[in-house]
Amino acid sequence: MNFIPKRVRVGDRLAMEQRHKASHIVSFSMFICLTLSTMAFGQALPDEKGKAEFQRICSNCHAVAMATRLRNSEEAWKSVVNDMVSRGAQGSQEDLDNVVLYLSTNFGPSNSAAASSAPVLLPPSAQTIPAIALSLSVISNAKRVIAQNGCGACHRIGDEGSYIGPSLDNVGMRRKPDEIRAAILSPQPKVQPENRQVRLIQHDGKTGVGKILNQDGYSVQMVDAAGQLATYSKSGLREFTIVDTNPMPSSGNKITGQDLDDLVRYLSSLTEPGK
Repeated sequence: MNFIPKRVRVGDRLAMEQRHKASHIVSFSMFICLTLSTMAFGQALPDEKGKAEFQRICSNCHAVAMATRLRNSEEAWKSVVNDMVSRGAQGSQEDLDNVVLYLSTNFGPSNSAAASSAPVLLPPSAQTIPAIALSLSVISNAKRVIAQNGCGACHRIGDEGSYIGPSLDNVGMRRKPDEIRAAILSPQPKVQPENRQVRLIQHDGKTGVGKILNQDGYSVQMVDAAGQLATYSKSGLREFTIVDTNPMPSSGNKITGQDLDDLVRYLSSLTEPGK
């Protein structure tokens, strides 16, 4: 029996109907996640259903110095959570529903903004990393190197590139320049668990490749290179393979000299989402 993959329920309909607004949603969602994660450092979050899921799923976002005053409808929060899942946020369907419930209950249009006026404290990592000013020539050359070497086939910067590999937004916050250089010249043989890919073949012969987001004994959820989310029933699959081998080749013989220096400097400057 052929199996047609079903789309995830959280915000999927809105996301599919408003693809032309994807750029706006991406920037908005990352701003929300950064803002609310910053709150966790400066004040206590409301003790409501979904708090634990929110802290666990959104805690990987890097805090920035901004006030938490945004209030949004349930539909807007669904779009935000759906986009965060497409960028790698991991949780069960129930977890994601609880996050939406928590956000819409405590940070909806009817909630007072006064609670968000407490001083915001940044984690040490965000306080000690200075902004890196680059010339236009360095940025232009680095982007040329990225394009010529096909980095966008796996990685994403801002609104460009693929969702399959790790996003390079904030890589300058997460990695030191020497670590970035080493990753370009000699990539690790294995990827981190959150970046593993899945290759599957359905009984009708249709195939799928993407970054695995969640799985259990009955289903697997993945996001493909274009950011499309899909859930497959394992009973409808002929083959199901999790790939933890790093597909990134060594660029030691391809990116050298000034090109390498400019690329490392550019990536090190990416300390904010969508920069």
